[in-house]
Amino acid sequence: MSSPDMAIKALYNYQSQSPRELSFLEGEFFYVVREESEWFHASNPSTGKQGMVPKSYFEVIDRTRPHSSNASSMSRRSSHGQSKMGSLYAIVLYDFQAEKSDELTAYAGENLFICAHHNYEWFIAKPIGRLGGPGLVPVAFVSIVDIATGYATGDDVRDDINAVNLPTVQEWKGNIAKYKASNISLGSVEHHPAVAPSTQHSSTIFESGIITKASVDNFGLEDEKYWFEVNCTLSTGKMRRLKRSYQDFYDLQVKLLDSFPAESGKLRDANGQWTKRIMPYIPGPVPYVTDTITRKRKEDLNVYVKDLIMLPDYIAHSDMVRHLFSLRNNGFDHEQNIPQYNISEKDGDTAVFSGQTDGLPQARPNEDSTLTGEDLKLYEKLSELSLSKSKPHSRPPSTQPPALKPTKIKFYYKDDIFALMLNSNITYAELRSKIAPRIDVDDFNLQVKSPSGAIEDVTTDAQVAQIIQAKLKITVSDA
Repeated sequence: MSSPDMAIKALYNYQSQSPRELSFLEGEFFYVVREESEWFHASNPSTGKQGMVPKSYFEVIDRTRPHSSNASSMSRRSSHGQSKMGSLYAIVLYDFQAEKSDELTAYAGENLFICAHHNYEWFIAKPIGRLGGPGLVPVAFVSIVDIATGYATGDDVRDDINAVNLPTVQEWKGNIAKYKASNISLGSVEHHPAVAPSTQHSSTIFESGIITKASVDNFGLEDEKYWFEVNCTLSTGKMRRLKRSYQDFYDLQVKLLDSFPAESGKLRDANGQWTKRIMPYIPGPVPYVTDTITRKRKEDLNVYVKDLIMLPDYIAHSDMVRHLFSLRNNGFDHEQNIPQYNISEKDGDTAVFSGQTDGLPQARPNEDSTLTGEDLKLYEKLSELSLSKSKPHSRPPSTQPPALKPTKIKFYYKDDIFALMLNSNITYAELRSKIAPRIDVDDFNLQVKSPSGAIEDVTTDAQVAQIIQAKLKITVSDA
């Protein structure tokens, strides 16, 4: 995203008077596309909508570098002096090029984690999703985002700062020195040698076991906030279904990047090379959240938690990670024993299995089951059954159990790429029903490039089975 030539901030509320105009609230930011006499043709960076807005209702954001003030002009916030200090999240409005060693180069559209402020004119910020920082960026170059909703707050920056009791630069530095919460100081990086896990980090394992499997399977909307359903399995035979917000994952990621700088690729080794990053990536905050964005976040977070529990034990079993998977009193989180499947009856030649779910909320229709035959070791149980009493006309058992483990197949639709876990026995109609919600259209075509290089239309169950077996990529196009 390129830096706009001009950004403006609303001074008052305004209700549009014609379809060509935009409505807005006090404090909202817009990019100016062009000027027309007493009007701006503006674009809302949060929604992408464009229209006319009256100039008299806006102030132009000053893109000049703020002047630093001396210590005597620093804000004194006595009413917040003893309260807990917080942090903010922001999206960059303009490209900012650092000119001093303690400044941070930032790019329009980039997401930032705000650590502190200087006299309400500068923020100490860290970029999200890349190396760099912390460093100074001008307050006027960013818009504060409410991480819970994904929307710009629209408040005066002083109100945002005071609402969370954002520390000043001096207070922030003092906290770092006092609690040793970060290996990074303003304008420089402290190079600490990597310490062996056994001497640096204790393995704080769950009292009831460690997490052996984890997934993010669904999402929902409650009180205008999106949440995600997390399922995990413990080594003790327990399983948990948890409710987590995007902020839960984001806060964990920020703590991990700060606590494990070497593993995050933020330190240089003795040869001056950056350490190899093993910390998984997380989708960054956006100014506007939709179902489509949340669906993509669910897929990304599913990969994230799977990678998270595969990290070295001193990270995967740390208190920070353990907290994400711990039970919370939110009216949703549950823990139960993994259902024990036993032979409950025998109908002719068919063994019927049943199990208890201990009151855990069940998966809704059309959702993939969390547990598979492989997980529950059904075939080990089947192998223990005696076949001596089978009737003569009974169908012989298969020499090998069917492959229940789903296969990951990639799909390409316009500029988007997504993946689905598909069972080998899925039908063509079932495949279409899984694809349709991902692309928000019902009428579409499927094509695949065969090993010979020919492009073929996918229309039958047999083709789908062959594609899954060969793990081919499928192209989706509007009909």
